Amino acid sequence: DLAIASSDSGLSFAGRDYTSLLAPRGYAYSDGVGIADTTGPLLRTLAYDASSGSDPVIDPTTGLPLPPAGGLYRPAGISAHDGTVYVSNTGDNLLATVAHGSNAIIAGSLAGFGELGNEGPASKAQLYQPGGTALDSHGNVYIADSGDNVIRVITTDGKIHRFAGTGVAGGAGATVTSASTPLSVNLWHPNDVVVDGSDNVFIA
Repeated sequence: DLAIASSDSGLSFAGRDYTSLLAPRGYAYSDGVGIADTTGPLLRTLAYDASSGSDPVIDPTTGLPLPPAGGLYRPAGISAHDGTVYVSNTGDNLLATVAHGSNAIIAGSLAGFGELGNEGPASKAQLYQPGGTALDSHGNVYIADSGDNVIRVITTDGKIHRFAGTGVAGGAGATVTSASTPLSVNLWHPNDVVVDGSDNVFIA
């Protein structure tokens, strides 16, 4: 669990001095603050939807919280840029943004999952258990599309592309050689992605 003092964060947690998170997955800071609670249906400190601010309901069959209407289902990856928080809604196969009290889905669909829609609008594409997210200096958004064994990128024109991986999980194709390219190496359920100040991309 992670406890955050409201006096340190400048935020109020429904009159409580502290809030606890179960298995927190990520943190990002821009003009706002976002913390992803992996096992909870809420993006704590930045609500995905104001109607989801009540305590989660536990599914007695799994022991995990159920996602309320408008809530997040097992959020995992989080990044922020210019006051916008990007969060992978892993359980629902979506990538959402939260900014200035409103939210939007920018990639993925509740109707299906998989690596579909490359080279087209990200809003019409599908993801499969997206994990970590990161932004480069140009505003391109990288997604660890874990279930599809690839890294995908949403470019500033709103289109989504495969950035790394073949779609095949691991195996002999995961060996990196001097002739390898990002698109020739197999990945095994990539969990996270980071971009450094020189726009080099690192994959976990």
